[in-house]
Amino acid sequence: MNNKKIFSYFQLTLSMIFVGSAVLVGKYLINLSVIYVSFMSLVIASLCFFIFKGKEDLLNISRKDLLVTFFQALFGTFLYRIFFLTGIKYISGSEAGIISSLSPAIIGILAFIFLKEKLSKRKIIGVFLSVLGLIIINLNSNLMNLNLNIQIIIGQILILLSVVGQAIFVILSKFLSKGVDSFKQSAYVIFFSTLLFAPFVINTSFLNTALNLSIFQFLVIAYYGIFLSFISFLLWFEGQKKVSGTVAGIFTTVAPISSIILSIIFLNEFLQINQVVGAILVIGSIFVINNS
Repeated sequence: MNNKKIFSYFQLTLSMIFVGSAVLVGKYLINLSVIYVSFMSLVIASLCFFIFKGKEDLLNISRKDLLVTFFQALFGTFLYRIFFLTGIKYISGSEAGIISSLSPAIIGILAFIFLKEKLSKRKIIGVFLSVLGLIIINLNSNLMNLNLNIQIIIGQILILLSVVGQAIFVILSKFLSKGVDSFKQSAYVIFFSTLLFAPFVINTSFLNTALNLSIFQFLVIAYYGIFLSFISFLLWFEGQKKVSGTVAGIFTTVAPISSIILSIIFLNEFLQINQVVGAILVIGSIFVINNS
């Protein structure tokens, strides 16, 4: 294995570690509007791109690539953040991490539909195991508390929808021209994402929220913008160039592992037995799919 490939693996891994830390952002800012948090973090990310663009000619991009980056922004940032940051309000960070482990299975299905990649028996078995794991995660001994269970199910569905958005984001990269560099791709995704959120923050409520942030809340939002948006996007797009789509899909599994570990360390969460069994099945499905 050459050094360039090893470095690309490092870039993809670090990018997904940052993505996994989104559970902490969601929990620490649970009382703030998802729209407001997303917009403020994207503005910070946009400033980072402006500061570090150097001599980069951002205007030199084809209409096709503009369209692809727009849809990456729509599914991989706009809808992803709305679904994820709302869903995390109803379930634990570790549970969100487990559900996010379904990403490779969903990427495999979408690759079969849109990229005409072969759906092998192993991939079918892997998808079955991941769905079974998700069902087991939902087994709750406290079935009498119907309202709580409904909220949990809503949260799980929202996290699952965010995973679908992330999978579409990965698949769309295959439709970009080879000449588009990672900085330009990242910049346009962030730019379009900011524009998508902008219409929802043109009100006095947003201004009041922004002006009344605590120092801690501001630092968390800044972290979201700098590390989860600016740095993470650059690392992912640069690392993805040097590996196949299948290999890139494998590295999305780092995010849920990161979410689970960070939730246990920083949120004092612990896994119930059904979640452990479900997680084993979901993670097992990843190995089945990746060896197909």
